[in-house]
Formats: sequence, C-alpha cells, structure tokens
Amino acid sequence: MIKEIHKFYPAFYNMLVITTLLSNQSSENYDNDCKNIIDFIGQSYGMSESLINYCKKVILDELVAISTDEDISAFINTHDSDGKLEDIDSLLSMKCDAIGVVESLKDIRNLNISPSWFDYSHYKPYYPDVRFRQLSIAATTGHPIANKAVAILSILGIGCEKSSEHTTSGVYRLKQCMIWGDIPSIYFLKRVYEDANKVDDVKVFNDLIKLIPYINEGRTIVPSFDNNEICDEAKRLYSYITSIRQDVVVNEQRHLIDYSFAEVILLNNLDHYSKLKYINNYREQKWKEVTNSSFDSSKKIGFKVGD
Repeated sequence: MIKEIHKFYPAFYNMLVITTLLSNQSSENYDNDCKNIIDFIGQSYGMSESLINYCKKVILDELVAISTDEDISAFINTHDSDGKLEDIDSLLSMKCDAIGVVESLKDIRNLNISPSWFDYSHYKPYYPDVRFRQLSIAATTGHPIANKAVAILSILGIGCEKSSEHTTSGVYRLKQCMIWGDIPSIYFLKRVYEDANKVDDVKVFNDLIKLIPYINEGRTIVPSFDNNEICDEAKRLYSYITSIRQDVVVNEQRHLIDYSFAEVILLNNLDHYSKLKYINNYREQKWKEVTNSSFDSSKKIGFKVGD
C-alpha cells in the first residue's frame, strides 16, 4: 500500500499538510474532521476506497509519532545522512516536511498573525473554529497553502457553518489557487462540480487535468495533437495558468497570490485577450483599473476573497 501512496504523492502530501495545519494533538473531533478531509482529497484524485482508508490509518494512527520540532529532530538523528528511507520511514519524512510547511507560516510578514499559531515546538489542541479563523487571517496574505486549506474547510464545513455561502467562497479560493498554478486545486474543483452534478464544469476540469503534464513542463500553448480533444474553456484556463506561472510567479517572483489580480483573471465579463494582456504586462499593473477603486472612484473596491 505504501507504494500506492507514492503513486498519489501530491494527494497524500496535501492530506498531510492540511490535516497537520489543524492540530498536532489527536482527539475524536480532530480524527473525524481529518477523515472528511482525507476522503475529499482522495476522491478528488480517484483513489480507491481501500487506499483512502489506508491513508487515514497511516496519518491518524502512525504518523502521529511526529508531532513537534523535537520529534523531527529525533527522526533525523536516527537515520543515516544518505537520505535513503524505506517503507514507513519515507512517510514519516513527509510528515516532517508537512510540519515544516506549517511552521513556515510563522514567518509571514503580517501584524495580524501571531507566530505562536503555527509553532509546533509544543502540542496544539484542536479547536476547529479557532483554527479556521487563524488560517483565514493567514490566507489574507496570499499564502497559497493557507488559502487552499481554508477553501477545503469552507467546502466541508469544518470550523465554520456548512452552507452554500461558504461553499461558494471555498470554490472561489480554489480558483485563486489554481490560477496561481496550484495543480491539486484543479482536482478539488472537479470534485466539487461532480458533487454538484455540474456536468459541463466537470468536462472542463477533466480536460484541464489532461493538460497538467504540459503545465508542469511550462508550455504556454496546448500541443496541436491534443488541441482538438480539449474544450475551449479548458484551453483558456490553461493559457491563464501557464502564463501567470511564467510571467508573474517566476519572472516577477510573486509566490503569494495577488488577489486583486486573480479577481481580474476570474471575471466573466472581461474578454480573453484583455486578460492575457494584463498577464503579459503585469508589471504595469493596469489591471488595477478594473479592481481597484483608487483608480476610479466610481468603481467598487475589488478583492473578492471571501469571509
């Protein structure tokens, strides 16, 4: 089964990071919420039920062995420096990485974020509503992992009321992450549309999933031999994702989501070529004319981040 987990590395890694973000101290409520998160992610990636259940067992019963900084140090000190890990050790190493991701949120430059929120040098009890609020604040900085975590919690109703309003907010957050090049968000969006029985949207995201290898390669144009098999909307989304990854994230070193810019790209009433023009000329920031009221007092203030 561990070999199967490695075949679904991105899915399992996201399971680890998001469940670790909630707490490092187990409880009945924590376990139940984690199982819902693992179900959502595993089903998004098409994992079998038996593999999903195995992921639950590994994450909740075995990887709890690493919960704090001290546990990470102990793990590293008991393994050879050549980095060769086998079986459960490789998953324990992934848990160490997950805690490292959580702790990286401590370094966000924002006065509203307390470093203690993401400090795993000690055990953190599980209060889902508190964690939801803390992650929501962390997400306002544009941190893709915090934003994606809040999206999934919103959709599942963890730490917040399960409602159509929160689901809509969660879907919008996933779109922001996707536009910024987060591949797992594509799978999660497809899953949400499947649950909502939105056949046309499912088709779009199934087609977009077919293009993921080209996104990873950095191609900004769909190869001609696949062009006729992909719907137009998937190709449009592909062009935005690949162009933003290259022109904004890489060239401009904008690793945090620029929410105002993402809002422009996600607008339905703006034509495709205008969006590409804004992407290709990001440094000029003319896209702020669409979302920023300081450019035109008659416009609404942008930033459709969600509650």
